[in-house]
Amino acid sequence: MEYKAIYTVQKATFSVVLYPQKEGGFTAICPEVQGCVSQGETYEETLVNIKDAIEALLERNNSIKSLAVPHKIFTEIETNV
Repeated sequence: MEYKAIYTVQKATFSVVLYPQKEGGFTAICPEVQGCVSQGETYEETLVNIKDAIEALLERNNSIKSLAVPHKIFTEIETNV
């Protein structure tokens, strides 16, 4: 009996930015996946939630290429305020 793969699993690494909220908890965004935002009460919960959001958006659109923003470069700058 011959077996054929039904689907393949791909792995990718994404950047996640977390913002602490004044009222508590965190908001997270994934800059590489347009429109991907989530939140959580704790740092750990927020990471789980943003991972779920990334996976859901990619699954819904059937392609990482349909959502991914090509190669962003993140850096820090210092400014006077």
